[in-house]
Amino acid sequence: MNKRLISFYKNEQVYNLTFDQVLNQNDDWFEECHNFIQVIFPLEKASAFNKDAPLLDRETIELFRTDLELIRNFEKASKRFLKFLGLSFENDNIQILPNLDKQLYTWAEFNHNSLRITRFLASATILGQEKLAQKLFDFLNKLICSTENKRLTTSLSYWQDALNGINRKM
Repeated sequence: MNKRLISFYKNEQVYNLTFDQVLNQNDDWFEECHNFIQVIFPLEKASAFNKDAPLLDRETIELFRTDLELIRNFEKASKRFLKFLGLSFENDNIQILPNLDKQLYTWAEFNHNSLRITRFLASATILGQEKLAQKLFDFLNKLICSTENKRLTTSLSYWQDALNGINRKM
């Protein structure tokens, strides 16, 4: 079991910040900080970008699927990440928030946030949040396919792979 990750998700200071401190950072911090994403959305394989990123094992995955505090905190992390992207997940629906304009570059072309979305989708799928991951993918698919800008269509295949258990190494 990854005790450091579990402790972090239970809001103990294991890394430089507690779980709540990470989620309370502003959007500029989320944009500039490149190692938080591997901590709040862990995977089973080592990160190519963050050597200190926690790894999931079978026991840790099971805890994230059954422990109510971990489930609630993963949902909090998911909602905060979506808010950063200019989206929300309320009442079982993904919706656009007013700050989407601040994230237009995310939706204009492939960038590091495209990789973050891939990681999120993979982590959510592994940790029992398949429904949310699928809802986000469906929303993004519709959003990207309905716009004039098709630069993110390649990302859609990576995002689909993340839902199917491929590309878990981010």
